[in-house]
Amino acid sequence: MLTLTPAGQILTHASKILTPPSQCENPNSDAWSRAPWRSRSLPTHTDSDPTRLSPTGLHSKLLRPLKFLEELDVSDNQIKDLPKDVFTRLQGLRTLNLDWNNIRVLRSHWFSDLSQLTSLTLRGNRVRQLEPFLFSPLASLKHLNLAKNEISVLPLNVFEEVNGLQTLRLSKNNISIVPSGAFQNLGHLHELYLDNNRINFLNNGSLNGLKRIKILSVSGNNLLQINTDAIKSVKTAQRLYFSHNKIKIIYSRNFYGLVDLRELKLDHNDIRVIEDKAFSISIVHTYSKLTWLYLQYNKLQRLTSKMLYGLSYVKFFNLCQNSIQIVTPGALSMLGRLHTLVLNDNALKYLDSGAFKHQRHLQHLNLGRNLLRVLPLDVFFGLGSLRDLNLEGNFLDDVTGEVFGDTPRLTSLRLRGNRLRRADVRALLSRLHRLRYLDLARNSIRSVTSPANRMQRYGTTSGVHDLRKEARFTPDVA
Repeated sequence: MLTLTPAGQILTHASKILTPPSQCENPNSDAWSRAPWRSRSLPTHTDSDPTRLSPTGLHSKLLRPLKFLEELDVSDNQIKDLPKDVFTRLQGLRTLNLDWNNIRVLRSHWFSDLSQLTSLTLRGNRVRQLEPFLFSPLASLKHLNLAKNEISVLPLNVFEEVNGLQTLRLSKNNISIVPSGAFQNLGHLHELYLDNNRINFLNNGSLNGLKRIKILSVSGNNLLQINTDAIKSVKTAQRLYFSHNKIKIIYSRNFYGLVDLRELKLDHNDIRVIEDKAFSISIVHTYSKLTWLYLQYNKLQRLTSKMLYGLSYVKFFNLCQNSIQIVTPGALSMLGRLHTLVLNDNALKYLDSGAFKHQRHLQHLNLGRNLLRVLPLDVFFGLGSLRDLNLEGNFLDDVTGEVFGDTPRLTSLRLRGNRLRRADVRALLSRLHRLRYLDLARNSIRSVTSPANRMQRYGTTSGVHDLRKEARFTPDVA
């Protein structure tokens, strides 16, 4: 590997990194002249030497002796342009890093001899436009990084003849339109990153040709909706990221046909409506593989069974920071494999008895910072696997041990910041034999009911109690 630093110094990497002697050594000494970095295979650099790396460019003769070079890193310099024949004779080059320079225009003749190049990264430059057929000479290219430039337009033929490309990063540019057929020739592409641009809409053909795509990220744009016809082109997608857009509605069968989808991020949007069967991907809902669903920081007000239809495989579901007031009876019935449910920072005032009766695999439930005042005795019916329950920041004034009769495996219970006036610790412990963490801070507790003299050391309002420290209350668990 060859690395060119901003000062123009050459660093070669073979079995070990070769570094020049310290500045205290005499450059005219025999040791200096015999040093490997003075080899004739590398050009020497003096102030008058035309082959040195300049602040604004890379001289064409600098790299010619390095015909066996495989990796070249000239990142973090001030290169503005490159000579036409700068990479001539570097037919074996496989990795080229031009990150963080000042390149404004990319020229196809730079790459004419780089048929073996597999990785090209140009992140953090000032490229504004891409020429048609720009990357055509790079027949072996697999990874292309053009992130953080100033690209505003994608020409239709810019990726012509780079059929083997697997990763394409166009994040943090100024792209507003993805024309139909822009990726038509990228049939082997696995990852496409279009996040943090200015895209307003995906046309029906914007994603055509992506036959093997696994990850598609369009987060951080200005999308108002998800075009169902456009999404149909990415049937092999496993991860779709639409976070930080302006999406207001998820249409019915918006993701229909995406039977390989595992992760879907819709957080930080303006979603107010999820139509019935929006997450249905097939006529048979059990075909769904969707495991992680992110809907936090939206404006949803209610959850119904029809809007959540098709989520039979979901294990992680984040709905925090919405405006959810109602979870209708049976709304969560489809989510039988749920492992983690995050509902904190909503507007829930009441939960029906047996609201979670279908979540027998649920281990983590966060209901913190809602408007709950009362918990029905059987509200947690069916949660035999629950380990962690967060009820902090609600308006509960009384919580009895019977409420937790269906959660025998609970190890962590957070009741901080409610309006509890008393804490019946004895009743809690009689039901929660595995409890290890109990948080009662910031309530209005005046008395703690407990076995005589055993719980006094925990105080009445000290808040967080780690019951593992009290051997008397640590049951033997196999």
